[in-house]
Amino acid sequence: MRRRRARDLVSLAAAIVAATLCSCDSESSSDGGEDGTPIKTRDMYMSAEIEATDDATAKISVRLHDGDPFLGTSYSLTGGDTLNACVGTACRQLTRRLLSFDYEADLPYVAESPYTISFSRRVDVSAPDSVVTLPVAFAILSPGSGLRVTDGDVVAVQWSPATAADHDYVSGRARCDYEDGVQNTRTTAGPLSVNAAGGFATVAIDTILAARPFSPLTEARLLRCDVVIEVAQKRIGTVDSRFGGAGAAFLGGDGLIGRVTRSVTLDYTPSRP
Repeated sequence: MRRRRARDLVSLAAAIVAATLCSCDSESSSDGGEDGTPIKTRDMYMSAEIEATDDATAKISVRLHDGDPFLGTSYSLTGGDTLNACVGTACRQLTRRLLSFDYEADLPYVAESPYTISFSRRVDVSAPDSVVTLPVAFAILSPGSGLRVTDGDVVAVQWSPATAADHDYVSGRARCDYEDGVQNTRTTAGPLSVNAAGGFATVAIDTILAARPFSPLTEARLLRCDVVIEVAQKRIGTVDSRFGGAGAAFLGGDGLIGRVTRSVTLDYTPSRP
């Protein structure tokens, strides 16, 4: 899926980007089966996420595939097959961007209300009942944006409300500037903290900076980084049983997830010039 903004396999974010740009094959849903027949709904898997990064909008991403969303076959919707998402009375048809395997749409962010993803078909069986809810909005109380940090610092992260989801987790990434003008990004390979108790976690800045940077690489002196700490509250939804199953979602091991995320950006400079 995206990391809306992605999806180097040492980093989950890089894996998402790689999967989005160069996943193996794509077949048409209406005639990609044996002898040009439609792909059966029972042979399709769904990986989907609904994410709210602010208080206004929930972004929906869905990929239909053969059970492997990264290296397997993804299905493009043809022959009148459609994906739609609704919350309350607001509904949108999902569309696919050029060079993407993901169908996307935006809906209003409505906490604790069911978001329904419906797969409608003119042939074979429709699958209209994949459902997830989003937690209530929360705020990061500390650290404050722009806090200056350096090597060896450990930052206390606090957010409220604390327990509105199945899972709370904290992750980190850094956007770095070098003396030769190169800019690159590094992202932790997994969460820095999972199911953090009481809306509190500690984050070591060194852990984020130690992550392998994405291209372009350079041996020039590191000048500074924007260190982004993200807190996510995740709900696990249910995928319509008419599908073959729930494929691993792009940011977790479940086929349909709902997430509310908030982030704060810190100002890192190396302790030694």
